[in-house]
Amino acid sequence: RRGDRGRGRGGRFGSRGGLVQGYRPFVPHIPFDFYVCEMAFPRVKPAPDETAFSECLLKRNQDLSPTPTEQASILSLVTKINNVIDNLIVAPGNFEVQIEEVRQVGSYKKGTMTAGHNVADLVVILKILPTCESHYFMNFLIRLLKDLRVRFPGFEPLTPWILDLLVSTVVRV
Repeated sequence: RRGDRGRGRGGRFGSRGGLVQGYRPFVPHIPFDFYVCEMAFPRVKPAPDETAFSECLLKRNQDLSPTPTEQASILSLVTKINNVIDNLIVAPGNFEVQIEEVRQVGSYKKGTMTAGHNVADLVVILKILPTCESHYFMNFLIRLLKDLRVRFPGFEPLTPWILDLLVSTVVRV
């Protein structure tokens, strides 16, 4: 008897030969595609004439894309904004926020803008997050809540400290 713990020397039939479980080679299974094998399987009937359909697609694409003047105006605007932000990166002066880099994203960068929606998206990556005190929206919201506290009796129990805490929680979320 070999014992209660295992089956001898390891493996399914031990180390004396027999069935050994090794790694099987990877064989990719490529799905069958008529397009790839078109030479082996010739068409039974000729391909349909799709020139009218192609012309319609090209016409629709031309209708959806912005005109060259619109593209040029957006390009000049993006260039001006990039120059201003690059100047802020090089020489920030008394500008408090440190900018890491600027990236163009979205349909403008990809060249897929549509007519009537001429928007260029820029992402500004900051080195540090702005503090709560420098956030203009917080001061604006605190003033509004203080005004609500004066106008409506239901808000009277809110102290200025609670208002600051409430606003900082709302802005961070």
